[in-house]
Amino acid sequence: MHIGIEAHGFWGDVEGQGAYIANLIRALGRLDRTNRYTLLFNSFTRTPARRAAVARQLPPNFQAVFLPLPNVYHPSVLFMKERVVWPAVTRRLGIDVFHATSYRGIFAEGMRTVLSVHDFAYHHCPETFRPESLGYYRRLPQDAARAALVMTLSDSSRQDAVRVLGLPPEKVRTVYAGVDLDRFNTRSSLPEVEATRSRYGIRSPSILFLGNLNPKKNVGTLIAALGRLRAQGQDRYQLVLAGKATAHQDSIRRAIAAWSLGAQAVCTGFVPDEELPLLYRAVDLFAFPSLFEGFGLPVLEAMACGTPVVASNATSIPEVAGEAAVLVDPRDAAALAAAIRRVFEDAALRASLVEQGAAQARRFSWEQAAARVLDVYRAAGNGAR
Repeated sequence: MHIGIEAHGFWGDVEGQGAYIANLIRALGRLDRTNRYTLLFNSFTRTPARRAAVARQLPPNFQAVFLPLPNVYHPSVLFMKERVVWPAVTRRLGIDVFHATSYRGIFAEGMRTVLSVHDFAYHHCPETFRPESLGYYRRLPQDAARAALVMTLSDSSRQDAVRVLGLPPEKVRTVYAGVDLDRFNTRSSLPEVEATRSRYGIRSPSILFLGNLNPKKNVGTLIAALGRLRAQGQDRYQLVLAGKATAHQDSIRRAIAAWSLGAQAVCTGFVPDEELPLLYRAVDLFAFPSLFEGFGLPVLEAMACGTPVVASNATSIPEVAGEAAVLVDPRDAAALAAAIRRVFEDAALRASLVEQGAAQARRFSWEQAAARVLDVYRAAGNGAR
């Protein structure tokens, strides 16, 4: 079978969808040396040296094809990619199954398309998207209907695919993402951890949030929870907010000021991917009160690093966290504050969360994810609908 994958994330975008695509491709390369794979990229913004670097990383049964389009979401570029250039190339290459990884399908005669829908944030939290960004998803119902199979990252998103897109349940397959256990389950030396604390100004007891500072991540409620603890005389906790700044950064700073957290709150900005295991180990608790997640990978990363987790009980997060985290209503700042305080004050609970978290993270390997994705490719290639 000849499998094509829309592979932009393989360039090294280490957040969100990019990280998912890169890790999946690497795991497929380790698992499957039988099928042929073609990774397709838009390439006007890439140098020959970068193209050569990608090619060097690929197993013998993988090839990279670079197409003459820029990596932008302008309507005219999308039209050329999805309706003209990519279909023509996939036909010429003789691709049997194509994995469209960015919510929009590529369709060609004789080729079966598997469409990944990573989450439905555009539907549940439209206020967090720019109008032009929302427009990107308008074609999703039609593309999902044309696809051979649709893949989601959780049963929560699978239910959304059936309800929001009107798909028959048998057409939608849940395939959980994985966590890189080799990176996050490897213990760090104390000097490395202390150096990370010093670099980011972290002190104990500390609470980490990691992610894009978008309103759907609900950081404002986490700040309010710390403010409530401060009002109760519990001003010893430090809040560490790690993530790429967005247009909503000012509202985060205003919330910190409104709750008089001052030096209790530290905003690190973007943290490089290679430093994440050390960052998780440099703190005492990971808090993830997100309102909406298609999967919630940071929960597993924290667990793999041995950091106890307090998280939202919404959407996909209970599937990912299992019994290994304290889950609360993400809109209830008082409940979130009580959960944080409980984890810090109950040593037995902390020890249990660390032990259960490590076991939970081990259930989500990229090898397992790749094997299940390969099953979806085979089903699509065999005519499943």
